[in-house]
Amino acid sequence: MMLQTLLLWIHRTLDVINPFDGESHSGEEGQGLVEYALILVLVSMATLALLVIFGPTLANLFRNIVTTMQNVS
Repeated sequence: MMLQTLLLWIHRTLDVINPFDGESHSGEEGQGLVEYALILVLVSMATLALLVIFGPTLANLFRNIVTTMQNVS
């Protein structure tokens, strides 16, 4: 679900930016690459922040699941 949302967002962003329109403006050839790099950095930082914030909670959740499964069997 989350991956589908991310892919949909990327698709819509590419539609708005339209990097493949064939028109080349002088001095702007590398601008698209820089914009994509910035988006990638921002998504990476957001993912890292979420892992730092929710990491211990998720670790406890999975630890409880494993313990419960071990106690059942």
